[in-house]
Amino acid sequence: MNVNELICRYQAGERDFSRTNLSGVNLSWQNLQGVNLFAANLSCTNLIGADLSQTNLSQANLNLACMRGTDLSGAYLRDASLIKADLRGAYLSEANLSAFLIGANMQGADLSGSYLRGVYLRRTNLSEVCLCGATMPNGTTHD
Repeated sequence: MNVNELICRYQAGERDFSRTNLSGVNLSWQNLQGVNLFAANLSCTNLIGADLSQTNLSQANLNLACMRGTDLSGAYLRDASLIKADLRGAYLSEANLSAFLIGANMQGADLSGSYLRGVYLRRTNLSEVCLCGATMPNGTTHD
């Protein structure tokens, strides 16, 4: 699926893009708020190397999404669900990440300058993660 088709379908009210191949797409600066409302989702989606910088993905269901090397810099992920998502090497600098990352693989991800309030990190692989300048106020839960 290409970017124009995704955006047209989204604007027409479609919300279920699960199991879609969106690797390498450029969705930067797009407002996809509510992608996860009422069972609509991006779960199991291939987003390897995609550009989602500055994109509003609040409430998005990205469970089991493959997002290796994805650019999420400055993305807004409030109440997003990234359970068991593969975020190895993802770039989340300056992202607002108040999300569920239970069982996610974030090995080598860049979270520099990101805002991490209310993030749930249970069983999340955080090895080699860069947290330089990240803000982690009370409310972030991790094991």
